Amino acid sequence: MYPILFHLGPIPVYTYGVMVSLGFILGYQLLIKWAKQEGVSELAISDLFLILVVTSMTGARITYILSYPEHFRHDWTSVFRVWEGGLTILGGAVLAFICFYLYCRKKNLDIALVLDLFSPAIAFGLIFGRLGCLGFGCCYGIPTDLPWGLTFPNTDMLIPPVPRHPTQIYTSLCMIVIFLLLRWFRKKEHVNGTVSIVFLLVYTVYRFIIEMFRQDVASEHYLFGLTLAQSMSLVASVAALVYYLTSLRYSDNINKGSLINGQKEKT
Repeated sequence: MYPILFHLGPIPVYTYGVMVSLGFILGYQLLIKWAKQEGVSELAISDLFLILVVTSMTGARITYILSYPEHFRHDWTSVFRVWEGGLTILGGAVLAFICFYLYCRKKNLDIALVLDLFSPAIAFGLIFGRLGCLGFGCCYGIPTDLPWGLTFPNTDMLIPPVPRHPTQIYTSLCMIVIFLLLRWFRKKEHVNGTVSIVFLLVYTVYRFIIEMFRQDVASEHYLFGLTLAQSMSLVASVAALVYYLTSLRYSDNINKGSLINGQKEKT
């Protein structure tokens, strides 16, 4: 693996930090483009994006620290070295969503529409973020004898350096598929908010499955003996499914009401 991409003089430039930053930058460019197409304030989206970058990174780091305190026991200053890796995406998503909701309410933005703008941008950014994990050598999988198994020399010294599932590559490939799916779905006629719900449903299903192949979470046991990410995914997917079915029923009621009113006007 290549945890350090290159050096600027004596300063190391970490692969993880570069790839995560690249994901944020490219995701932002797509986000602004779509916001213009929907007539949403570019300034409001830019401000919201910056807020979400800070809150998602903060929430993801705090969750990682709480999940793996032993990684910081001998050097507490490493808590602040985020560019070296160590983020839990779902933890960051919780804090970011709270700030997202409060900001949209304050600025009178259509929460469902803005969520639909952010969802494919997030999927696109995660493509690069997980490649950063691959370069750093974290979030690796369990041992495998499959021909595409990779050996991670930068993993814990207590773990044998044997071929493992490249779960980072699995994730990047899944994010490409999810991104294309969301872009296709968004072009279809839909109720605002359903694009983000589809993203949450597909992402949580993927995350639940990929956790079965990850070595770094093998010792986690939370809800029903599941990992933290699986537990959060289970709760989030049920909530998303309920909301999605409710939105479909609400949309049908509106369409039926419009049809009945139109028939009354004709009579």
